[in-house]
Amino acid sequence: MSADRFKNKYKTGSNRLQGYDYSQEGAYFVTICTKNRECVFGEISDDKVILSPMGSIVEEEWYKTPELRSYVVLGEAVIMPNHFHGIIFIDKSDKNTFPTIVETPAVETRGIVSLRQGKYKNKFGPQRHNLASIIRGLKSAITTRIKKELQTDFHWQANYYEHIIRNQESYLKIENYILNNPLLWKGDRFHPDNDKNLPINP
Repeated sequence: MSADRFKNKYKTGSNRLQGYDYSQEGAYFVTICTKNRECVFGEISDDKVILSPMGSIVEEEWYKTPELRSYVVLGEAVIMPNHFHGIIFIDKSDKNTFPTIVETPAVETRGIVSLRQGKYKNKFGPQRHNLASIIRGLKSAITTRIKKELQTDFHWQANYYEHIIRNQESYLKIENYILNNPLLWKGDRFHPDNDKNLPINP
């Protein structure tokens, strides 16, 4: 995606603390893993992702997200053997333009986020259109299709990883990481042979 699209719009939030409204407009880098990091979405061959039938369902449901949620715009994404990276924009402007990001000085934050309702209660009350509801709906749709169409059991890791994208530089770094993820698979923290405590780059 062109960097020209990122000009003076989004003011993304702060650290994941009580009081932050995760339903507000913003850009988020998310990572979702399979349970026990089981490699069921495909394989990496010649530095390219070869999707399995499960992986194809993940891809289809990801791209279907904006059809189901008009306030969602998708950035780059990659489906790896046991996890998924993607960029999600929450955009409630009702404009037919690609969302942009305003540079906002803030402390960088990454977090492991629970999808269980109530863990991050805040002053804004129920949030039906926030990041957690998007991820919850996506995971549920994928699980339902896999079990119904492939007649096989499947489970996600209970939580997901999120990172608030605060500026254009951060966005481009994350976008580049996503695009090159298959090339970096052998050194990825999610690779079955690697230390799970390695940081999630970028």
